Amino acid sequence: MFLYVIGPLDGPQKIGISKNPHSRLRSLQTGHPTKLFLNHSIEVPKDRVQLLERMIHQDLSHRRTNGEWFDLSPKEAEELLEFTIIRWLEDETLKSRLNRF
Repeated sequence: MFLYVIGPLDGPQKIGISKNPHSRLRSLQTGHPTKLFLNHSIEVPKDRVQLLERMIHQDLSHRRTNGEWFDLSPKEAEELLEFTIIRWLEDETLKSRLNRF
């Protein structure tokens, strides 16, 4: 599974999970008037990917524009994904931390 960032070169970015981010890009592009790009993706173990996505979405709640779309540049979103992987991928307290919110 992958965590991905999809969005235009400037404007809101979608942060989500998918087995195939390139296929996800194609499906999102169908209904989107602006050219979208797969700006970043990181392969994550299947048993951690949903927890990490939830952590990112919680951390970004103040920048949410709609659903899984956030007011971030592609670079900001990429850096956040990388930081989250470094900080939380192996942390056994992640699930209990998320249950507190």
